[in-house]
Amino acid sequence: MLLARRCLLSVRGSTNLPSPSCSRKLERVWIKTTTTVKKLFGVYRYTCILINLPSNVDKLKLDTNIVSAVSTGSSASQVSVEVSASDPENDVLTFNYFVSAGAIKGIGSKVIWDLSGAQPGSYTIRVGVDDGLGICGRTLSQSVTVFNP
Repeated sequence: MLLARRCLLSVRGSTNLPSPSCSRKLERVWIKTTTTVKKLFGVYRYTCILINLPSNVDKLKLDTNIVSAVSTGSSASQVSVEVSASDPENDVLTFNYFVSAGAIKGIGSKVIWDLSGAQPGSYTIRVGVDDGLGICGRTLSQSVTVFNP
């Protein structure tokens, strides 16, 4: 995972930083590491701050927003889902799907949302991307209506 690095030098001390955290309101996740390096005339401690900028879901596209309530896995009850996402450091992204009914078939940015057996009503899909430090950036949601045939 590529992280932007900024190192601070302190002699026999360290710098206080915010704790690592994952909040949509934060623009950065800070990770603090300290390394001791011996120099010719003493010991210096380098405190490195790894800054991770959050990855974001840019687009969530469904091929339909109305499906039929059927009990088998027919295409009438399936929704094709396509997601585009970005990460400022070009980290490898893992796509995470959360649905209020049905199941996700597949992995990655193109999956099928299978609503077979779902009762008539409105259901939601939400997607977030994880760059290895959690889902910290923008997520997107959309709804699909299931009706009786």
